[in-house]
Amino acid sequence: MSKRRLVNGTETGGIAIDDRGLQYGDGLFETMAASDGRIRNFDLHMARLEEGCRRLGMPMPSPGL
Repeated sequence: MSKRRLVNGTETGGIAIDDRGLQYGDGLFETMAASDGRIRNFDLHMARLEEGCRRLGMPMPSPGL
């Protein structure tokens, strides 16, 4: 029995063969340091994440996720 996973926010049993991330290894993440329960330089991180999403043609995730 195959496991169900979230792919691009949608529950699925697999990844499409034409998925760009699968074909090219595209992906984007931002590591953020926190102090006293607050993310340091949050606005700079979000600006860098937004630029990376724009370059890869990916939608910007909600900051609340």
